[in-house]
Amino acid sequence: MSDNDEMSMSDSLISLQSNEPVDDQPEQNGLSFQTWLTMTSSLAHRISLPILRTFFNPTAQLVAIRSVVAIAVIIWIIMTSLTSYVTFYRHFMPKQMHIEPVYLQYMHTSLSKCINPEGWVDLRRGTEYGPLRHGNFMVKVELLTTNGSTVAHGSRPAILAYQSKTHRILRVLTGAVPLLMGLTQESQNLYIPLMEEYVENYKTPITHIRVLLSTCRLQVYNATVQLRTNFHGLRYYMYHYRIPTATVFVVAFAIIELICAAFAWRLIVRIFWSNQEEKVQEQTPQEYTYEYSSDASGIDPHD
Repeated sequence: MSDNDEMSMSDSLISLQSNEPVDDQPEQNGLSFQTWLTMTSSLAHRISLPILRTFFNPTAQLVAIRSVVAIAVIIWIIMTSLTSYVTFYRHFMPKQMHIEPVYLQYMHTSLSKCINPEGWVDLRRGTEYGPLRHGNFMVKVELLTTNGSTVAHGSRPAILAYQSKTHRILRVLTGAVPLLMGLTQESQNLYIPLMEEYVENYKTPITHIRVLLSTCRLQVYNATVQLRTNFHGLRYYMYHYRIPTATVFVVAFAIIELICAAFAWRLIVRIFWSNQEEKVQEQTPQEYTYEYSSDASGIDPHD
């Protein structure tokens, strides 16, 4: 064998050896992808299988349905209990404060005669030198019914707080800017309690209130009458302890609703199942049993 033949054979072997890895690389890549796909699918199957078994399990479905129904019933009971308490509170609790304006009526009179102003007591009055010199004055209130009869009345004395000339000058100087801009006025607010512990009679309800001043020389900017309710018993706790009483009433309403719902459910189930059992009994064929007795001779008629 010549040298040329040996060289050609070695070249062919080298080419074959160099081509083998190139041909095997796609096969190795394909196997690795298939392995990865198999591992991924098996992992997904292992994860999803317990979830699907739980989801499609009849027992799990029954538990889920019962849980949803129980949550819906609880939310419904809480909402209806809150609505019931709010409705009860609005109808049972009266308004705690009534504030109405008082319009004083003045008549034209001579300087020697003065008619007391009337209004249908919180007074806001000017602090001029004239009213300060009048001293004490009386404020009277009368509670009237529809026909104008007086049910109750009360009167109290009142007086403006004394202010010396120096005090007034210093006060005006310190508040000069708001006074010039019209933001404040030289006035005093008087709160005069006229009646306490009055209990209204439902047969003769109060429809009008008359306020009387003992002098007409008072400079009154405005006046209001305030009726404040003093609660007793259950109303006292519902007004002063709102959150605890609301909690107690909501829980009580919820318990009552649960009891009523349980009785209603039992009644419905009893009626429904009794009707279903009657229908099933009507549809099923009745089985009859016959008893044969022998006659006196001892011979069976069927033999």
